[in-house]
Amino acid sequence: MQPSDPVTTSRARRALIDVRPLTTSPAFARLWIGSTLAGLGGQLTVVAVMLHVFELTQSTFAVSMIAVAGLLPMVAAGLYGGMLADAFDR
Repeated sequence: MQPSDPVTTSRARRALIDVRPLTTSPAFARLWIGSTLAGLGGQLTVVAVMLHVFELTQSTFAVSMIAVAGLLPMVAAGLYGGMLADAFDR
């Protein structure tokens, strides 16, 4: 099949992300870009904190305790939130 074949083109388009909502709705595009930047900033903050703790202590154990301190509330809140979501109807 040639690359200009309609079947090949439609398969390729289905494999890609549909970005039409980003081009047709400026408000949605701003929301998506803002959320992406916020997520990136949050991850950079996590890395910076862990690097800073390692520079201060030279201990990988201290860095792992920072990760555990962030993981425990997330797991506990997820389990509790899941229980509440199952207990109540919308």
